Amino acid sequence: MFIIVEGPDGAGKSTAIAQLTHELWERGRGTVLVNPKRSPRQPALVEYVHRLNWYQPESGIDLILDRSFYSENVYGPIWRQERHAPEILEACEAWALAKGAVVVYLDETDDTLVQRVTNDIEDDPDASNMDESLVRQYAQLYRQQAPTWKLPTVTFPPGYNFYPDPAINHAEVYSRLAKEAQ
Repeated sequence: MFIIVEGPDGAGKSTAIAQLTHELWERGRGTVLVNPKRSPRQPALVEYVHRLNWYQPESGIDLILDRSFYSENVYGPIWRQERHAPEILEACEAWALAKGAVVVYLDETDDTLVQRVTNDIEDDPDASNMDESLVRQYAQLYRQQAPTWKLPTVTFPPGYNFYPDPAINHAEVYSRLAKEAQ
């Protein structure tokens, strides 16, 4: 399974990835986590398509991306004053579709995002550039762009809790993803 986890800072991506990885491990699946949260060092076609082209859906290995080319159209315009040209985004989407990718889109309320990000500033030097207005701006851009994504997307709304809790059926989450990926 090829899973792309997207969402604004503070939405719970790291926690969701930890839970999904655990669930895949429990099912005897090998998992490769790629964390391109950093600024890309290469153009999108090289960074994602060429660098990750080794992945084959039938290999029995699951690929999880912590953000992708989609996030570049959220963060890029603000940090680098650039976004992907439409043909680059289309090429990345076509490649990901051919590989069977499914997007997990996480969101939270703006207040929760702001609280989580400002609490993380002490632990994460990269978060020190974030302020409340940027957190809200990124969240708004994600909310505008997510409906335009061409990849199958499973959305987890604000308040969905991925924390280890016996009341949460992570197998159900995995099943939703597997169904969407087919």
